[in-house]
Parts: sequence; structure tokens; C-alpha cells
Amino acid sequence: MKKENSIDIKTQVTWNTFGSFVLLFAQWGISVLLVRIADFSEAGVFSLAMTIANVFAYIGNYSTRNFMTSDAGEEYSIQQYVTTRLVTICMSFILCAIFLWGYGYGFEITWAIFFYLLYANQTAFSDVLYGGMQKMGHLEIGGIACTVKGIACFLGFMFVALAGGGLLLAMAVMALVAYLVMLFYEFPRYQAVVGWRKTSIHTQIPAVVRLLKQCFPLMLSTVIPTITVAVPRVLVERVLGESFLGIYSSIYTPTVIITTLVPSVITGIIPLYAKTWSSQKYARFIKLSLFTLFGVLGLGIAGCIAAFFFGKPVMILLFGPEIEPYFPLLYLAILATTVCALTSCGTALLTVQRKLNHTLFSAIAALIVVLVASNSLIEINGLYGAAYALGIAYLAQVIWQIIAIVYGLVKQYRICR
Repeated sequence: MKKENSIDIKTQVTWNTFGSFVLLFAQWGISVLLVRIADFSEAGVFSLAMTIANVFAYIGNYSTRNFMTSDAGEEYSIQQYVTTRLVTICMSFILCAIFLWGYGYGFEITWAIFFYLLYANQTAFSDVLYGGMQKMGHLEIGGIACTVKGIACFLGFMFVALAGGGLLLAMAVMALVAYLVMLFYEFPRYQAVVGWRKTSIHTQIPAVVRLLKQCFPLMLSTVIPTITVAVPRVLVERVLGESFLGIYSSIYTPTVIITTLVPSVITGIIPLYAKTWSSQKYARFIKLSLFTLFGVLGLGIAGCIAAFFFGKPVMILLFGPEIEPYFPLLYLAILATTVCALTSCGTALLTVQRKLNHTLFSAIAALIVVLVASNSLIEINGLYGAAYALGIAYLAQVIWQIIAIVYGLVKQYRICR
């Protein structure tokens, strides 16, 4: 039962986008300042930990959020989504432990991965709470929480790092701060808006199992892209070393604007897409889809223009003169990230259409491309080869998604006629 009056969607989306920016900007700021406090090698360890941990964090997320917010028919209760998220988070910790035991990373990288996963799984649990509050008309609470969390985690991390506590202690504190924000802000707000419902575990299990089965293709379609991102980074670290991974990650950090803005906006408006599709207003659905497509492309063009006029001095200011020889990589990073943002839009639209298998198949196509292309391109072109591989992989995924979306529209239109 809703306990507070909802506010308009524009305010909710604005807060959600702003909060997501602050949260990811905090991670970006940590990466930038690590270069100044330590060196590119330390930044490389942080980047590698973040990249690998995010693979398992997406398993914890299980991509039920878009399914949840597009669940116009209330197929599952909010509590069932929350319970499912707890199950998947436990799965992610177990799988990560198995990976770390088998892969054989050293002490620092192993614990860095664990601490970042601890932090990322907290944000994954918060995400399902935000989804519940969004269904009650209060997505803005998630944006406010992300804002507080981003600032607090950044300050906690930097305080420990500047005090000489080391990378691992700083990451542990960052995770601790995230859980404190959840305990003292997110839980009380969730209680006020949604309320905690006591339900028997026996009544939850069948629904959780069913939801896990339904979202499995969607989960794989979001986990696989994190592996797609991770492959070039792992190979850069293996072939070129931690310092070059630090440079590569630093070049990519400004693109957080694109990777944050697009998914945040999509998350806020996906109920509108779902309502339009379920009410069979296909002409409007097409207009919304094209608006999203050209909006993302425009964002990428704007990013390239900004990089041309301001990119080099800003990057040198942030990371020092050592970054200058690699500045042209920023253009490739922006283009690859723009295509990646298009895949997020495609995944959302296919989720609304309930074409979950195509979200999976398109992601697999991208992974195959990056696995085949990365090693040779990195050996031939160095850091630029990693960007080439990602861009080509994302392009393959977008093409698949567009074909699937158009096919779904044509098929549905024929059925309605």
C-alpha cells in the first residue's frame, strides 16, 4: 500500500539521473586521484578490481530491475523481487570466491576485487529497493540516496588513501560507508513508501524460482557485456602491464557521462515504453525509440566536439603530461561508449517487447567478436586495439538488436491487423 503521494515523472527522472551521475562520478574521481596520490599502476589495480567485480555484481543484479519496472501487469510482488535479489547476490559472492580461488591473482588484486564486489552488491540491493519505490511513484528517493552515497563513499575512500591507509583499506571503508547509507537512509525511506511485508518463505520460493527462470536470458544479456568490457582490460593488463591498464582506464573515465546518463534516463522512462507497447500504440513506440536513438547519437557527437576543444588540456590537468601521447584514444573511447549506450537502449526496448532471447543472442555476438579480435588487435595496435575491439563488438550487438526490434514490431502489427 502506497504511503506517500507520488511526484511527477520529470522530477523522478531528474533526481535519478543526477544521483546516478554523482555515484559514478565518485568512482571516476577516485580513479583520477589515485593517479595523483599513487601512480598509474595503483589506478590499474583499482580498475582491474572494478572490471572483474562488476561481472559478478551483474550476476547479483540479475537484471530484474527493468523487468520489474516494466511489469505493468503486476506479475510479481515487490517483495518477491527483493527476495530474488537477495538470492542472486549470494550467488554472485559464491561464484566470485570460486573464480578467485581458481584464477590465482596475488593478494592485493584478490582483496581489491572482493572489496569492490562487497560495495557493488550493496548498490545492487539498493537498486531493487529503488525499483520498489519507483513503482510507488518515488524514484527520486533512489537519486537522493545515490547522491549521498556517492559523496560519502568518495570522501571515505579519499580520507583513508590520503592518510596513508593504502588501497585495500580505502576500498573496505568505501564499502562500509555504502552499507551505512542503506541502513540509515534507504531502509527507513523504503519502509515509509513501500513497507516491509512479512511473508512465508514457502510462498516466496515458487515465485522466486519462476522469476529467476524468466530473467535468466536478461541476466546473461547484461553479464555478458561486462565480460565483453573486461576481456580487453584483462588482456591489456596481461600483455602491456598494470600501468598501461591505468592509462587505458583513465582515458575512458570521461565516458562515464554517457554510460551514466543513458541508462539512468532509460530506467526512469521504461514504464512509459511498457505502457505504450502494452496499449498497442506502435506508432508512438516507434517515435519514442527513434527519439532515444538520435538522442544517444547526439550525445556521442557532443562528446567528440567537447573532446576536440577541451579534451587535451583537461586530461593533462587531471592525469599529468604522461597521458598526452594517448589522448587520441579518447575519441575512440567516446565512439565505442556511444555504441555501448545504444545497446542499453536496445536491451530496454527488447525487454519491453519481452524478446529476452534476443537481448541474450546480441550480447553473445558481441562477446564472440571481442574474444576473437581483442588479443591480435592489442598486440598490433596496443591500447588502441582494445578500443577497436570493443567498438566493433558493440556495433555487432546494436545491429542484431535493431533487426530484432523491427521484426518484433512488424510481427505484432500483423497480429493486431
